[in-house]
Order: sequence, then structure tokens, then C-alpha cells
Amino acid sequence: IEYHLALGDTDPAQIHFTVWFESGTIPEVGYRDLEREVHELTRSWPEQLVAELSAVVAPEDAARLVSDWASRFPEYYATSVVVNVAAADIRRLDALAAGDRESTVGIQNEDPVEGQERLTRIALYRKYGKLPLSQLVSALENLGLTVVEEMPTRMEWPAGYFIHDFGVLGPDGVPLDLEAIGPLVEEALEAVWVDGGETDDLDRLIVVAGLRRDQVEILRAYRTYWRRVAPVFTVGYVNDTLVQYPEIAADLVRYFEQRFDPDREDADPGSAAAAISGRLDDVPSIEQDRILRTLLRLIEATLRTNWFVPDRTCLALKLRSEAVPDAPRPHPMAEIFVLSPEVEGIHLRGGMVARGGIRWSTRREDYRTEVLDLMKAQVTKNAVIVPTGAKGGFVLRTQPAGPEELRAEVERCYRIFIGGLLDVTDSLAGGSVVRPERVRAHDGDDPYLVVAADKGTAAFSDVANAIALGRGFWLGDAFASGGSSGYDHKVLGITARGAWTSLERHFLEVGLDPASDTFTVVGIGDMS
Repeated sequence: IEYHLALGDTDPAQIHFTVWFESGTIPEVGYRDLEREVHELTRSWPEQLVAELSAVVAPEDAARLVSDWASRFPEYYATSVVVNVAAADIRRLDALAAGDRESTVGIQNEDPVEGQERLTRIALYRKYGKLPLSQLVSALENLGLTVVEEMPTRMEWPAGYFIHDFGVLGPDGVPLDLEAIGPLVEEALEAVWVDGGETDDLDRLIVVAGLRRDQVEILRAYRTYWRRVAPVFTVGYVNDTLVQYPEIAADLVRYFEQRFDPDREDADPGSAAAAISGRLDDVPSIEQDRILRTLLRLIEATLRTNWFVPDRTCLALKLRSEAVPDAPRPHPMAEIFVLSPEVEGIHLRGGMVARGGIRWSTRREDYRTEVLDLMKAQVTKNAVIVPTGAKGGFVLRTQPAGPEELRAEVERCYRIFIGGLLDVTDSLAGGSVVRPERVRAHDGDDPYLVVAADKGTAAFSDVANAIALGRGFWLGDAFASGGSSGYDHKVLGITARGAWTSLERHFLEVGLDPASDTFTVVGIGDMS
């Protein structure tokens, strides 16, 4: 109620408080507790920061950090941000300034403050200004987090430094258990916010199932492939099913890793599959059972993958086509699905020795249907050349602005696609089959893979051959037909000329001259 300030001759000052009680007894207050509380209240913000930082770095480093950064924050920051969060912000900003990265992500839980809801703080620290909120909030919501507030902070200097600070709660309405999933959430947001990675609400598995971001990518790839084969359920429903059964989702990932991780020679994939089947018996919904069981069968149908190959540019899954659920007929012998942030594609092979072109498709959702139809025709066309046919196609996942950029992007995506095919294909050396490094195969030797020009890729034969030569693939510049060292059958009209020569032979046998005699042609949709 009353206070009296007494200033000494030197620096010290004394403040005497008088507290009046209208009724009741004076509460018992421990002297040490009171002294500690008063001590906290009378420390300046920089002093509080030094004390907080000294718990994690040396005292001299704590003093340096506060000296360098405390004065750079706007005035409102000191009164709005809990001191442990502010200390973490300073450490992140100092590391960002000392490094080459343009941005970084930090996560911490607030210390409890009386009268305030305790939140998990997730911050994006940037050197070059802010980003659109819609871009940032969607990644948080895809993790299943509730965004309670955002506190933007523009640093006084250096110019451009900016903090997007979000207060969030987990799916259960409380702060996140950072000891269990903090690094997983931070890694996922780094990949999306900083590196521009893909995100959708399947990322909820990071929080509810404790999966790493790359493990979620495995399930996302199988979900995407299944939709290209048979779009039975919506993406959202598949995602909701996996999130509703996080234990099964985690078991599916473990089953994939046990089947294909070359470092897990002692793993027993059969036990993991049996465990999943046992859990599926407890799923009451027929539709959800079908979704989860299909994902299990897709992993079982997978023969090879480049998932464990270092420095890969995409994910490649080689599958036994007849084992793929809901796959339309005819079933190829095998197919390779390729997926990356830039490109998505499929290569279908009718047999062990098969030939066919690779096309750039513009049918984003049903390109597999397009390629399957073309493969059927290719099987027939190739009957007199090689045992059977093949066909491949890829689509761009982003659309460049101009024609020059589009041409460059098509070639870049073609390179990624071809690289993915070769990642899971055997080679030959000295007459012996050479397995790709760090690829565990659940099929026999399979070194025959050739490609050809097709729609949108007529000029890429040299590109494909250069990739094969650079990798030491046994076919070398015979990997792709055409190019500078082969025939361009489109320019030479080899197919049309060959058809006319066949017609002339037929007419000779029946005693007619197609150049002068009148004749009638009946066309059918099959060349067999």
C-alpha cells in the first residue's frame, strides 16, 4: 500500500514497503522464499537472461550472448516472452548469424507462469524477412498441432532478421513431450519450412506414432502409388486411417525396413507381417481394414527399393505387378514406381527382356493407365524384335512458368526418373550379375533394361546413355536407342517404311501391285 525510497550517498538504494491487512491474520511467509522472489523481481532482463543462459553455456559465453543480442530486440519483446524462450531465441539467432544457413527452426516448452496457459513455442528464425503465415501454419496443422498464437519479432538489427514464433498445443491439448518427439518435430519443420519439402496431414504420424519424417515418406509413397493403380479411397481418408491406428502405421514402416534395410541381416520380416495381421483383426471398419491390409500387401509385393542408397535423388520401388492389390489387367511382369518432389513416374515391363519408350506425360493423375495401354500395344509391336514390350512415363510435379524453363525441367525430371530406374536394376561385369549397392533384392537376377525415345523425350537418348555410361551400366550407349550414335526412327520413318515393306511383300504373295492395283483395306486396333 505504501512504500518509501531512500537513496544512499553511493549506488545502493533501499525501498521500504508497508503492507496493510484490513482483517484476518498476517500469513506466514518464509524469509528465504520471500528473499528469492524479491531477488527475481529486482533483476533486470539482461541479468535474467545471463542467469538462464549460464545453465547451458559457460558464464562468460552467457554474458557475451546477452551483450551481443539483448539490445537488438524491440521493447515489447522483454515483457512478452518467457525468459527461457528468450534465452533459446538468442542462442538460435547467434548460431544462425555465425553460419551459412538462411533460416533455422527451434522448439521449446515455456516455463510455467502463474495465470498464463503453458504452450510449446516453435520458432522459425530467418535472416531475410518473413514468410507468408499460410505457408507456415499449414505445416504446423499438418502435424496435428493447434496454433494458439503467433508472435512475430523483427530484430532492430541486423536488418532483415525475423522470428516467426508460434505458441502451439499437441493433439491432446497440452504442450508436447519434447523429450520424446521434440527432435522429430523440429526435423520435420526444418524440412518443410527451410528446405521446401512436401507436407500433408499424414505428418500427424510424427507426433502420434513417433515416426521420423523420412519414415512417414515411405507410407506417403505407397499411398501415392496405390492411387495411381486404383484410386479407391481419398487421400484424406487414407491419412485419417493411418493416424487412427498409429501402432499399425509404425509396424508397416518397421516391416518395410526389415525387408529392405541391408544392415538388418538378422531381421525377420515375417514376424513383423504377422504382428500387423494380428492388429488388423481388431480394426472394426471394413474400409479401414482394406486400406491397412492393402498397404501391407504393397510392401509384400515390393521386390527392391533404393531407399537405403546414399545420395539418391528419388525413391524407387520395384514391384511384382500381379501381387499389387486392385491392379488392372493385363499385369506386367514387374514395374518400377519413381517418386521425388520434382517428378513421379512408372515403368512397366512385360517380361525379362522387354523394350519400350519413356514418355513425358501430362496426365498427372492417371498416367499409369496411359502407360499400361501403351505397354499393351508395345508388347504386340515388339513380337518380332524382342520377346515382349515395356513402356514408361513420368509427370512433372511442378509447372515452370515459361517454355525454356519447361524444357529444362522436363530434361531434369527425365534424368531423375532414369536414375531411379537404374538404382534398382542389376548390371553385368565380366559375365556376372552385379547387384546395385545397398539394394536388397527379393527377386532373381534382372540386368536387362533398355529405354527408347517417345513423346517429349525424342532428344534425350544421349542423356540416358550418358547416365548409363557414367554409372558403368553394362549396356553403355546401347541403353537408349537413337541418339547421336544410333538411328532416329521418328526422323527416318522406320516404322512406317517397315509397314509398307511388309505390305509390299504381302501383295507380292497374292499377285497384286499396291502401286497400281485397286484394293480395299480393313483396319483393326491390333497389330498382332
